[in-house]
Parts: sequence; structure tokens; C-alpha cells
Amino acid sequence: MKQVAPARGIQLTGWAAVAIGVGAIAATLDFLAAGAGVPSVFGGVASVIAALGGATLLWRWEPRLRPALDRVGAALLRTDPVVFLAAVLAVGVALRVAWCLACSPAQTTDYGVYFDLARRVARGAGYFDPGPPANHAFWPPGYPLLLAGPMWLTDGAAWTPLALNLGLFAVAVVATHALGVRGGLPAAGRFAAIALAVWPNLVAYSGLAAKEHLSLALLPLALLGWLVGRRVHTLLAVGLAVGYLALAQGTWLLLPGVLAVYGLLSGDRWRTVLRRVAPVLVGMALVIGPWAARNAVVLHAPVLLTTNAGPNLHRGNREGARGDYSPMAADALPGKDELERSRRGRDLAIGWMRAHPLEVVGLSFAKMGFLLGDDTNSLYDALRHPYGVDDTVYAALKIGFTLFWLCIWALVLLAIARAGPEALARSWLLLPLLCLLNIMAVHSIFHAIGRFHVPIAGVLALLAGWAFSRGARPEARPRAGGDQRPTA
Repeated sequence: MKQVAPARGIQLTGWAAVAIGVGAIAATLDFLAAGAGVPSVFGGVASVIAALGGATLLWRWEPRLRPALDRVGAALLRTDPVVFLAAVLAVGVALRVAWCLACSPAQTTDYGVYFDLARRVARGAGYFDPGPPANHAFWPPGYPLLLAGPMWLTDGAAWTPLALNLGLFAVAVVATHALGVRGGLPAAGRFAAIALAVWPNLVAYSGLAAKEHLSLALLPLALLGWLVGRRVHTLLAVGLAVGYLALAQGTWLLLPGVLAVYGLLSGDRWRTVLRRVAPVLVGMALVIGPWAARNAVVLHAPVLLTTNAGPNLHRGNREGARGDYSPMAADALPGKDELERSRRGRDLAIGWMRAHPLEVVGLSFAKMGFLLGDDTNSLYDALRHPYGVDDTVYAALKIGFTLFWLCIWALVLLAIARAGPEALARSWLLLPLLCLLNIMAVHSIFHAIGRFHVPIAGVLALLAGWAFSRGARPEARPRAGGDQRPTA
């Protein structure tokens, strides 16, 4: 398929991906250094130098690594697609079940709230968190409402989140693999499927009632539908997926804007972009509208998604904020109800940001470090917090999880070095990059933790798997149908 000629200046987006990759590696190395007790200033400088040096070496060694990458790419394509997917899904399910048998899931903190909300809905008690403080719309409803169905069938059994998450894992693998195949990168699709199956952080999350499982499954589905869909009904289905994605994680309410920007940067006329985005917005309205109407009835005020924007904005922008999640005193946001607390949090945060612009800039960089530098949150949530695992075991697992994360980013840089930054800007792979930029933009304002990057794990793995695609240029747009000839 003919490559899209990017608009003037779009070539910079390819180099932006390089910069993000180097920054993610530097943040991850700094995270390791901090865990080892290295002073923050020295560790930060050393991490940046090491990341730049590593990226330079990858760029120079890429020609030497090409034969090995080609062999891996060819090996990935030797198996029949159906057999391959069945094997990947079997391995992924086995790893997740084994983890949960070895470490029984304990639904604490946010996960406990989502579990209880789903159980209340399943028992007909409504969507309500008794707190304290009591909330009707503080928690995103997407995952708990989906979990409520299985909870009703199992009478609230403790293993129900695992069962749902295994199904969402299967959807994520199949959709991500299809995205790679339809985009002319079958080897990348297969690598991404394998990566999702064995990704340590994802495996450790498997038993927890976490909304990220839903986002991880719906995002590649939505992107696939947008890239291959040309008819109104397909784009309407994309809108339904995006709408529910936004109910699970408000960050993705901005996804239609990301899709529009991608269309314009890809050379589409603005009228074409508007015609394609309109059905998506209609689909979103069909999903979000009933929830917004419910909020208006229950809260007697217009609330589109949740009432947590104000408190979360305040958490990331206040005196003493570090950029990550930090507990606040129960009376930090006084108010008679969740609406008042939300308004109070918003006003305090905006006031602080206006009074401390330099601190806001510094915090935004710190937030990116937390967002992209830590891929081990599941270890704390599933192991350390509920069970207080031994320090040595915990440290060893964190190192293993972090090495996997570093390998993903190293492959992303290697892929860009192999094809050239402009190849990324000229192809549909620009869309995953824009999705990454979307969550970076949102969490440069709100607080950030490593868990928030989980939804893009699949598309990030596609970028990494691009390194194994011998001579393959990703298509400008994935094809709407047909079989993909298995070339590396």
C-alpha cells in the first residue's frame, strides 16, 4: 500500500519516539538506582548518561544485529496462526493461574473497592461506595459494572476477577495480534502476543480487580476498528468501545481527539476526519450518556464520568507533592459531599499551580519518571502490601520485572534504528505513539504511577516487535480485509 506522505514537520514525531524511549530507559535505570540506595542526583545523572550511551550503541550495532533479528522474525512466523494463538493463550493462562495459586489474590486498596462495588451491583444494592467518605460516582464504573455480571453468576466468589481477567487477556492478545497482521507486520503481531502472555507485571496483576485489564483489551480493539473501518457501523462500534474505555479510565475520553490528530497528520482532509470521527462520538454518547444521566439523577448535578478529577488533580499539584500517588489526610478536602470535595480539590490545585509555575514544570518531569520508569507496581499491590514478602525475594522480583521492561524499550529503539524515524511517522504505528503521548500529557498534570501505562502495553509491544520485521515497512493504514502473507 502506498505510504502516506506526512505533513510538514511530522518527521519530528519519529524522533519524539526516540526521545521517549531514551527517557523511559533513563527513568527505569534511575528507579533501579534509587532502590539500591544511590543518591538521587548522582543516580539521575548516571541514568541519563547510561540511557544515551545504550541508545547510541543500539543505533551503531543495529546492522550487526540484523541477521539475528531476521532469524527471530522468521522463527516467529513458522507456526500456523491458529496454533500459535492457541499456544500463546495457553501459556498466558497457565502463568496467571500458577501465580494466583502461589500468591492468592488479596483485593486491597483500589482493587478492594472495585471488588466491593461489583459485588454490590451484582446483589442489586446499586453502585455506591459507603466509604468513608461515601461516594456515588468517585470510582470509574467500567470495570466494576463488567465484573458485576460474573460476580452474580459466581455469587461473589473470590476467584471471579481472575476469571474475568483471563477473558480480557485473551481479547487483548487476539486484538493486538490482529492489529500487527492487518498492518503488514505479522512478526510484530506475534511478538506482541507472546510479550503480553509472559509480561511479568501483567501476570502479577492477573488476580486483582484492576481496571487496567479492561483498558488493555479495549484499546487495541478500538485502534484496529478505526484503522480498518471505513463504514459507519464499524466506526460506531469503535465509538462504543471507546466509550466504555472512557468509563473504565477517564484518560481515554480524549481518544477521539487522538484519532483526529492521527488522521490529519496522515494526510486526510479535515472533512474526511470529521466524517469518520462523528460516528465514533455518537457511539461514545450511547455508552456514556446513560451513566451521565444516572449521575445527574443521583447527584443532582451534571457529572459526565466521575467526581475524582478534583481530588486527583490536587493530589498531583500541592505543597509536598512528588508526582506519584501520595496519601492525603482525610480532611485535606473538606466538603459535605463528593461534588464539593471535587470542586474544592480542583480549586486548590489550580490555585497552587498558578502560584508555583516552576514547580509545576518540575513535577511534570517527575510524573513522567513515575509513569514510564516503574513496571513493578503489581508486585507491591499483589505481594508486598498484603503479605509483606521477604525483602530479598521482593528485590529480586523487582529486578526481573524491570529487566523485561528495559528489553521492551530497547527493542523499540532498535526497531526505529532499523527502519528510520521517518518510517514510524509515515505509518499507522504513529497512532500507538500518539496514544502514548496522550497518557503522558494527561499524567503530566495529574499524578502518575507505573500502573497507568499498562493499557498501552500491547501497542508498545507491537512497536518493539517491529524490530523483527525484516525489510517490512508498516503500511500507511492496515487493510480492511484479506489474509496477510507471512513475511517477516
